[in-house]
Amino acid sequence: MLQHCGEIGPEDGVDPRELVRRVFEKKPDRKALQLCRQVEKTLGYVLAGELHDDRLRDLWVLSVMPAPHSSHLLATVQTCQPVSPDQPAQIEMALQGYKGVVRSAIAADIHRRKTPDISFRVINPETE
Repeated sequence: MLQHCGEIGPEDGVDPRELVRRVFEKKPDRKALQLCRQVEKTLGYVLAGELHDDRLRDLWVLSVMPAPHSSHLLATVQTCQPVSPDQPAQIEMALQGYKGVVRSAIAADIHRRKTPDISFRVINPETE
């Protein structure tokens, strides 16, 4: 290889197609992010008053992200007040019980042929 070049660089020996792929790396899917924002807004409304469980009214929606793509979403919620270490698991189970109600509310607000599946992750706020 040294006969054909003056010095060896970091790209030498790499397939040129790989170099082009690095330049055109995937951008975040605009439509998936738009869907996540819509679901986040709807989920906030649902948790604020449509569910008849006092534990779920005190939750903040931190984020909704595709997991791994937009047909399945991961909603991260946080409790307003610090709770015992076993409470987040109980809250996650309660949210799973209301999954049908949540998906129905999401289906009413978004304009898609299929409503994405949703799973929840509950975070306990930091105690200071």
